[in-house]
Amino acid sequence: MVAEIPILNQRSDTVTVPSPFSLLKPNRSFAAPREPERKMQYLLRSCAGIPEAEPLTSGPLWQAEFFALSRAEKFQQLDQLAKKKLLHRCGLNLLREAQLIEMAGSVYTAKMVLLAEEQAQRELYSYFAADEARHLRLITDLIGAPDYQFSKNPFFDYLSLLIQEESRLPLVFVIQVLLEGWGIHHYGNLASASTQPRVTDVFRSILHDEGKHHGSGLILFDESALTEEEFVRCGQALKFFVEIIRIGPVSVAQELAKVASPWCLRTLEAHLRQIDFQGKVRSELELIRSLLKRAKAHRLLAQATQENLFLVPNANAGAEKMMAIFGGQG
Repeated sequence: MVAEIPILNQRSDTVTVPSPFSLLKPNRSFAAPREPERKMQYLLRSCAGIPEAEPLTSGPLWQAEFFALSRAEKFQQLDQLAKKKLLHRCGLNLLREAQLIEMAGSVYTAKMVLLAEEQAQRELYSYFAADEARHLRLITDLIGAPDYQFSKNPFFDYLSLLIQEESRLPLVFVIQVLLEGWGIHHYGNLASASTQPRVTDVFRSILHDEGKHHGSGLILFDESALTEEEFVRCGQALKFFVEIIRIGPVSVAQELAKVASPWCLRTLEAHLRQIDFQGKVRSELELIRSLLKRAKAHRLLAQATQENLFLVPNANAGAEKMMAIFGGQG
């Protein structure tokens, strides 16, 4: 388990919506789409203003340096074909992750339309809902339909639970302050480092909207307006997402183990040192700290600091947590 998922009891101060991933199918077919589905795809592209484009090439979407693999001994021992395939899978995983986040954003904005306390808020989130639908279509046109199995992990389980059950102000904090604030940094890196101009264009287009969404979250979030119960739940959500950051690049390590020898604690610890695990984690934790400061979430920041959430684990601690995750998935 990456981190313990907090329990959210059903309350009367919110609107419960379906899971963002409720329409994903476990056994989706890879056959050619039927005529009604082709028509729907045409309508979606037309509404989003996206022309039909050729599929991505099979080469790496991001180079080894982006994943810090150029310094990893286990990666350097692979032949060129294995390296190319590994980098392509790591790149696809990044796009699948972004796709599911945008899918979650579509349901989040729909819920916020229903929870709006005034007409202006309802209009604002209606505009944002259109943005999220366009983002989802842009990424889906790159990689095809979302992958059901990829949504089965603690991060997306908790994100889904939050969107379904949480009340308005904590949702603004988690989605618009934290996740979209982090997303601006993450998507910016994806755009600047991608090897394919089409991918770069997609993330640059999304970035323009994410800035508006995050900026509005900073305006709408008011820590002093949280009830004590909401404050506790915001703290739980912050801790959950920080713990994920503190574990490091699990997905890349998993993919590397599929084409090389399995990990043991010693080799995984050495790998984390080679890729500067601590430097990457420290940078992302500082980003979260800066987001809390920008949102004037002073109590949440003080609590997180007191709980040592911003302490950077060493490579041994990171390796132990990763091994626990790998063991749980095996």
